[in-house]
Amino acid sequence: MPLAIEAIGLRKQFKKVGYKNLLPWKRQSIPALMDVSFEVEKGELFGILGPNGAGKTTLIKILSTLILPDSGTALINGYDICRHEKKIKNFIGYITSEERSFYWRLTGRQNLYFFAALYNLSGEETKRRTEYVIKLLDLEKAVDMPFMSYSSGIKQRLSVARGLLCDPEILLMDEPTRSLDPLSKLHLQQFIKETLVGEQKKTVFLATHDLSEAEYLCDRLAILSQGKIIATGKIDEIKKSLERKKKILLKVKTQTKDISDKLLKIKGVSGVHIFSCLSDDIATLEVALSSEEVIPFVLAQLVYEKIGILSCIPQEPSLKEVLEQVIGS
Repeated sequence: MPLAIEAIGLRKQFKKVGYKNLLPWKRQSIPALMDVSFEVEKGELFGILGPNGAGKTTLIKILSTLILPDSGTALINGYDICRHEKKIKNFIGYITSEERSFYWRLTGRQNLYFFAALYNLSGEETKRRTEYVIKLLDLEKAVDMPFMSYSSGIKQRLSVARGLLCDPEILLMDEPTRSLDPLSKLHLQQFIKETLVGEQKKTVFLATHDLSEAEYLCDRLAILSQGKIIATGKIDEIKKSLERKKKILLKVKTQTKDISDKLLKIKGVSGVHIFSCLSDDIATLEVALSSEEVIPFVLAQLVYEKIGILSCIPQEPSLKEVLEQVIGS
């Protein structure tokens, strides 16, 4: 399948600002991206997931040709970001939650007209595309009011409308739902997933630190931590590749109160949590393991202790649990 975006060994660092850095031999740099590589197929909703400071915004600014990498490159529809900047700008729409990029005293419509002029749209095309995105984002009631009077939800919808003015094939979204209330956030997520990707078949490259948003929206993900890609793929693939701990849910029949202590003596058992006691002699335990190979030893220990095993169910970890294990370490 043809690629919309291909990043190849992207590196970027920024100079520290301060009086100490005035001396050449004491200048220090902060690495933002280190050998970042990935591929995004056309029509895909691809996510970059990472905590604040991971390098997501730097990456999007490089892909949108706002800044250049120190080394490596990226291809947008096959065009090199370092050599074909003007050509690439015809393909992309950059959407951010940064409100300061709008003119607060102008109305929403006036802002859209201004940015359409920056896109070099003709007068007729400006009017046609502006009316289209206003209707598409349900902005009719607010578009002729000053931008400063808008709620966060309307401001963000106007930001999406601006990104769609030139009808781009590829949308680069930098945390588009940040600071929105839950309902506005859900509506925008549905618009991205169902309208932009589902109906219009656009490619969306979305940066987010929201795990639930990434799981709901993205076809595939790249996990970015401290400037490095630590995993890429579908969510189930990522969980499988990064998972360091396994969990099983045991329902046992026992009157032994020290069952947790006995299981913790087994090599590879890192935690035992009594989930619930259904009756005086039936308990549900959550057992954390280093690997699946430990399960037979757990069951054997229970049998040795003459504890009845009613059920043993492997637990699928959430993406949050997996990332806490990896990024947290």
